[in-house]
Amino acid sequence: SEAKATDYVEENAIPWPSIFPAEKDQRGWNHPLVSYYGIRGIPTAILVDADGRVVSMNARGRALREQLRDLLGEPAETEEEDEG
Repeated sequence: SEAKATDYVEENAIPWPSIFPAEKDQRGWNHPLVSYYGIRGIPTAILVDADGRVVSMNARGRALREQLRDLLGEPAETEEEDEG
């Protein structure tokens, strides 16, 4: 249900947008984006650039960090790193 999905996102502090259609017949494997992007697992993370273009459908771990560096540059230092 939408309430359970919303609770999950909040409880796990998921910072990215999540898609949950209001129409029950478009949820899960019936969502139009599933066939459009060839999604094989739900949930699926899709990396999108500032212009709204899909950059990656498979970036995880090191590959994701590298792609984020390419898109955003080097990460800013945190206070913890400054003290370090």
